[in-house]
Amino acid sequence: MTQPTPPQGSGSLREILGALSTGELATEQAVQQVQALPLAPMTRTDPAPQTFEHLIGAPELEDPPTAIEGSFDEIKMAFMRGQITKEQYAAFYEAHVGSSKK
Repeated sequence: MTQPTPPQGSGSLREILGALSTGELATEQAVQQVQALPLAPMTRTDPAPQTFEHLIGAPELEDPPTAIEGSFDEIKMAFMRGQITKEQYAAFYEAHVGSSKK
């Protein structure tokens, strides 16, 4: 069984995720292409509230930050929309975490 050929000119995270969801790219190919991109940092830099009391003790609840285009947030959002599978998300996550430990 042959692997699908990546679409020409593919380079943005959105294009890669789209090609993965349509079957134009295999998961491994998509992960490799994403690793080559300069991903922006993830949005959450502050720790999440650990207890309900901590959460209600906050003076005002804020809307969650929007996903940053060109960051790992886009991959999270693609998973939440059902555009990529749990296994595909796990492959991206493992590659992302592995590359950040280097």
